[in-house]
Amino acid sequence: MGTAEATGRYVKQTCGPGIFAIVRLRVEPLAGSDGVEFINTLSEEILPSEFVKFTEQGVRQTLAQGIQEGVPVVAVRVTLVDGRYHEVDSRQRDFEVAGALAVKEAVRQAQPIVIELDK
Repeated sequence: MGTAEATGRYVKQTCGPGIFAIVRLRVEPLAGSDGVEFINTLSEEILPSEFVKFTEQGVRQTLAQGIQEGVPVVAVRVTLVDGRYHEVDSRQRDFEVAGALAVKEAVRQAQPIVIELDK
């Protein structure tokens, strides 16, 4: 697996409250581990911690479910490098979705390797 970045945009405008969540993630291999490390590089002013928390939740759920062939993604570092929210239209669930979209695309671009372990 290589290193890649992708943006997850979950934005919709309707007659009522809208949906607005944008996050940019970088994925890279995590040597010596079979887990997932999530790093937030953003200040509270750029993206409030409640939205970071739900971005991470969406990322972790997506990686656990697997991107390709239903195989969980492990040994990966995910770094939150940018994000945007809207005072009125952003909700926690929106950031779960945006995180999931971004990590799916970033992992695809990073060209992961499926390793089958003997049981």
